[in-house]
Amino acid sequence: AIDETAPGYAVLLKEGTYEVAGQLLMKSGVVLRGEGPDRTVILATGNSRYEDPSLPENERVDRSLITMGQTVKRKYSAESAVVEDARRGQLYVRVDDPGKFKAGDEVAVCRPGTYDWLDDLHMTEIPQNEEGKVKTWDQETYYDYYTQHWSRKVVKVSGDCVWLDNPLAMELTGAYGEENRGKLRLVNSSRVSECGIEDLCLESSYNKNEWEDGKYVDEDHCWTAVTIKAAEHCWVRNVTARHFAYCAVNLLDGARYITVSNCRSESPVSKITGSRRYAFHNYKGEMSIFTDCTADCDRHGFVTGVMTPGPNVFRNCVMTNAISDMGPHQRWATGVLYDCCRTDG
Repeated sequence: AIDETAPGYAVLLKEGTYEVAGQLLMKSGVVLRGEGPDRTVILATGNSRYEDPSLPENERVDRSLITMGQTVKRKYSAESAVVEDARRGQLYVRVDDPGKFKAGDEVAVCRPGTYDWLDDLHMTEIPQNEEGKVKTWDQETYYDYYTQHWSRKVVKVSGDCVWLDNPLAMELTGAYGEENRGKLRLVNSSRVSECGIEDLCLESSYNKNEWEDGKYVDEDHCWTAVTIKAAEHCWVRNVTARHFAYCAVNLLDGARYITVSNCRSESPVSKITGSRRYAFHNYKGEMSIFTDCTADCDRHGFVTGVMTPGPNVFRNCVMTNAISDMGPHQRWATGVLYDCCRTDG
């Protein structure tokens, strides 16, 4: 039904329970709508892996019930060096060849992750923990891993100034060498757009025989309710996610201008350990907001990930029966606002 619906229309699921053993893939301009979370349920049956034949075996990941967009693929067709330091909050950058850009272009502001910068942050001196999971930001992987790309659109070009639609969430500086101040890159990429999921309950089936310390701990079931990849101007609204092991909503690289509102994560089913129960996870989304959402019995209810590029907002969100903290997690998220958020953890 989603595949056959024209952009600008919705697929309405009337009251009832709909079983899905695989994965639903949204397309541009189509809304998936129920009659309310207490009336329309999509039940994820089956195990934790989605066997997508288009992916090599080593790239198959834990299953999501609904996905917006494919893995982002960017091609950089031109670039120009930034010639002047740019402060945090600035809406323009000065470049050495502004003629490569015009209003409406999609661009990436690139800030190199130099070893000297990591060393100044003392991130090259992190002591190892007993489990061996905490790693220093080592020189072997520093440049590519910690080089940041912030997605923007060009508003106008004036002289050598390229004006952007959103401010910089971090400064660009020549302190680590003029060649490492940064670059502006012209980007070609494709995203789905203007699709939504609303007024539904998304639920994962699980094995009730897997029981430990008073909790269900089965992990061979659907891990995430909604994953958003290469998508923009999309939304998830009034959705309850129940019994998933990882996320209610997860924003990955390529997600931008996403609104997640009035959603709930309830009764997750997993072991209580790392890489589980990240209810509302903005892993690498940009210019996105989570508002009026609740998370119960999660480890990280409202959380950013590795190198999450801002600006992003968590607003009026509540975390109850918290197992761990609410807040930025892992490495170097920029431009994150937590506004009127509450947790009992």
